[in-house]
Amino acid sequence: MSVPAMTAPLTLNDETVREQFLDTDRAVVFRTTPRETGRTAWRESDASPDRDAVLVSEIGVVETGNDASLRSYRRLAGFSSIAAWRDALRDEHGILPEVGYLYYVARPPTK
Repeated sequence: MSVPAMTAPLTLNDETVREQFLDTDRAVVFRTTPRETGRTAWRESDASPDRDAVLVSEIGVVETGNDASLRSYRRLAGFSSIAAWRDALRDEHGILPEVGYLYYVARPPTK
């Protein structure tokens, strides 16, 4: 399904985060760089087609080594522990990024 995007599509390439989103219609996403917020489409990978519409809101900057920075968002990211989240970040980026940006992603309300 093609959705007109106002911002670049959001890639949910981490399986845990993607499952969280598919199960609950919302998730928290970690990025190493800032991104635009607003209405867009999501996709499973950079090479996959756009899926449904989502709304992306910035939560803020976090320090990955600080448990308090991640604790409040761990469940919405879909991880069973902060250690599991950090392991996923290491797997994705090759190292554990020192800081990153968290975004809240949700399906838009239906009319």
